[in-house]
Amino acid sequence: MKTPLPTEKKKHGQRLNGALFWLLVLACAGPAFTGVGAPLPETSFHSAAVPDSVVTDRRVDFEVQSISKRRFRISFNNRGGSSVFVKIYDVIGNLIRHEKIDRKGRFRKEYNLSEARTNFYVIEVGNEVFSTTKRLFPG
Repeated sequence: MKTPLPTEKKKHGQRLNGALFWLLVLACAGPAFTGVGAPLPETSFHSAAVPDSVVTDRRVDFEVQSISKRRFRISFNNRGGSSVFVKIYDVIGNLIRHEKIDRKGRFRKEYNLSEARTNFYVIEVGNEVFSTTKRLFPG
C-alpha cells in the first residue's frame, strides 16, 4: 500500500503511520502524560440499560499502586457483593488481562505483566451497572 505524501489526502481505511499515531496518543493524554506516579483523572460510566430510578450507587472505587516496572497492585472493597470485573488494556486497547471476582469484601491483588510489551496501562474495574477506568504508567 502506498504511503500518502503530506499533500495527499488519506484514503478511507488506510492506516496511520507510526509517528502520527504516537502524536495522537500523546495529544489525547495531554498534560496527564507526565510520567511515573503522576496523578491521573479517572472516568466513570453508567450503563444506560438500567433506569436511574432502580439504580443505587454500586460504584466500585479502586486504587492502583505502582510497585515496579510492569508490576502494580489493584485493591477495592466489593460492598455490594455482586460480581466485579477487572480488565487491563495496553496502550493501543488490546485486552491483556480479564478477571471476574465473585466474593464480597476487600480485594487486593498484585499483577505482574512482565510479558506485556507496554509501559502504559488502562485499568477498568466495574460491575453490571458501573465501570471506572484509570491510567497507569508503572515505574
